[in-house]
Formats: sequence, C-alpha cells, structure tokens
Amino acid sequence: MSCAFYDGVDNEWQERELLFTGHRRGVVNIWSKIINGGRFELELIRQLHHIDNSRDNGANIPAGISCILALPQIVYTGDEAGRVVSILW
Repeated sequence: MSCAFYDGVDNEWQERELLFTGHRRGVVNIWSKIINGGRFELELIRQLHHIDNSRDNGANIPAGISCILALPQIVYTGDEAGRVVSILW
C-alpha cells in the first residue's frame, strides 16, 4: 500500500484536503478529510483503477500500487510490476 497527500502548487487554493491511497489489484482511492461532530473522518470521493489492457474483460492489474504522484490535473501511479499509468482526474 502507498499514500500521498495533494498539497497543491504554489498558491493554489484548495476546496478540500486530498489523500490518495494505493491498494492491491491496481486500486487507488481518493479521500477528502472532513470534520464530523468534532471528529476527523475520511470520505471516499473517487476510485481509480489500473486496467490490464491485455485482457478482453478490462479487469484491473493483479499488482499492488507502490507509488503515487498527484499533480493539479493528473495522477501518476506506479505498480509493483514497474508499470506507470497516468490518469486525468
């Protein structure tokens, strides 16, 4: 598993704080930090997938996500097999 915070670029205004977490089978979750009843919680706002293009069914890759780089318009993710994927978000 891997994780990364999106900190923004220079003086970029952010509506919410984002946390990216990488998981097995090519899944990346994007979370927003919220305060609910005085408690810190994470709200899942989007899920990204590494798709295995060699399969006809479009299933996820079997490898886990080992690194994440979140930029303003794109997210780069790397898996345990050495593949890098860019995803617009």
